[in-house]
This record gives sequence, structure tokens and C-alpha cells, in this order.
Amino acid sequence: DLAAWLLPQGQSADLFVIGIQELVELGPMSLLLNGDGHEERQLELEAKIEATLAASGRDFLKVCSFGMVGLSLLSYVSAHLSQNIGEIDCDRVKTGIEGLGGNKGGVCVRFLCGAMSMCFVNVHLPSGTGKEEDRKEHLHEILSYAFQGISRNGSSRQPKNGFHRASVYRGLEHDLLVVLGDTNSRLVLELPEGETLPKGPPEAWLLCDELINSRGPRSARSMGFREAEVTFPPTYKYIPGGGLSSQRTPAWCDRVLFRHEPSASSRAAVSDNEDENAEPTVMVVDYDSYPLKFTSDHRPVACTLRVGMPQLSQAD
Repeated sequence: DLAAWLLPQGQSADLFVIGIQELVELGPMSLLLNGDGHEERQLELEAKIEATLAASGRDFLKVCSFGMVGLSLLSYVSAHLSQNIGEIDCDRVKTGIEGLGGNKGGVCVRFLCGAMSMCFVNVHLPSGTGKEEDRKEHLHEILSYAFQGISRNGSSRQPKNGFHRASVYRGLEHDLLVVLGDTNSRLVLELPEGETLPKGPPEAWLLCDELINSRGPRSARSMGFREAEVTFPPTYKYIPGGGLSSQRTPAWCDRVLFRHEPSASSRAAVSDNEDENAEPTVMVVDYDSYPLKFTSDHRPVACTLRVGMPQLSQAD
């Protein structure tokens, strides 16, 4: 039952972006066979999501649905606002195995919603304690080469599977950029040998969270990303069907970050429709994790954003 995750407290939204990081078990065979994602499981996921959205009593249209190895990205827009969506483009960027493997990397969709450009990036960054710099590097690479016609080594990235790769769009040049998924952020602390749980309550552990404390070049903070206050329990590592594993140090691996940098065109569209001093706004309505206990050793998170934007057209 995905309703607790997608429709918390029974509340729906106008736009849904859903990211999965391990739709298939990650291993050598998955890398070989599922470079474009797992078609059967993608269709099963689509069916479950669409059934959940239909239960909200509203009609939705699919914007995108595609994957890369275990990563999957799906987006749906409320039918009455669908005519405002345009210039859709998607891409995927492999960062595993020196850029050859899609076990790590990102899948992305971008589009215009009215006059506002939006980009959503579902990531699976390197795992492990002490890998903060690797995670920064992978995120920077994903944002730098998504939608581009060249790769990090200068080779050509040809259009395929509907990905234009025309070097027209860049992730960091969108009015709203959202990064979601398994950032693999860890707690930076030293524990006595044989111990895995930090002292004190979970809210005290957050003081050691890598992502919250990260500074310097290529950190999420230096790129202008923000995050709502984390008030939910660690999202990793759980015993499926139970509580936190005593064999691993807990962490808030699964996160949603956003960056709002309105362009001159989107600001102008707002002033044409509203007060001349108004600007597009982004506010966090809710940010929480949800105990879908039997699906993974992670707990999924969801962030609801309220985006103030120019007057949108609505279908009858």
C-alpha cells in the first residue's frame, strides 16, 4: 500500500515526482541486463502508483517513466494542469565504475510548468563511511552532464530513448531544482570498537550528519541547495519488517534537497499576473519518512512543496 507514502494524511498534490533507487537487486547481472531499467518491474511500479493516485479521486497524466539499473523515475501531473507542461526532456547519467556502470548515478526529468523551469533528479550516490568527497563528486557530475551532448571524458553522448542530449539545458540553470533519493549521507563520528549505535536520542545524532554539516566546494550547500528540517527517524538500516539493525550505524541516507533560483523570465511572468514586487516562492509543507516495512532496509521519505508561480491555465 503506497497511499501512506504518496498521499500522506489523504492529501493529494498537483504534481508528483517519484524516485526509486533499488527497483532491482544491484549486482553484476543487473548492470549487464538492466542498463535501461527493468521493464517488467517498471510497469508493475507504474500500475501501483497509478492505482494509488486514482484513489485520490483526481485524474493524472504521466509526464515520464523510465529507469537505469535499479534507479526509477516517474512523474505525474494533475490533468487539469497538464496543458501547462512543456519542453519535457529526460536523461540518465552513470557514475558507477568510472562512469560505465549505472548502479550509481542519476535519472532526471526537466520541463516547463507555465513560465517556471523545473528539474528533478533521482540519485543513488556512493555508499560507505568516509566517502563524502566521492558523493560530492558524483552529485556534481550528475548535475553537470545531465542533458549534455558530451560526457566527463569528452566523448559524445548521442540522443537515445527519447533523451535529446542537445546541451540546451543544465540542471543548475532551472528555476526549481530538486535532488531526491539515496544520498547515502552518513554520520561522521567515532564509536568504540564493537558499538554501532551513537549515544543519546536520534535528534542528537543529527548533529553528526554528513549532509547537514557539509561545507566547501561541491557541497550541496555551496551549490545553493536547501533542506527542510529533518524531524523523522534514521532511514537506514532496517530489518525488513522490523526496527533498526544493530549491525550497522544508523543514518539518514534518503533525503530531498531543493534549490530555488527564479530566472528573469519567471519573475517577469509573476509580475505580469500579480503584484509587480512578487516573486515565485517555494515553501515546504511536509517532510517525513514512512514505514513501508516490507519493501527495503531503507525507509522512504516524501517532501511536499508549495510552489507559488504565475497564473496557470486550467482545463475545463
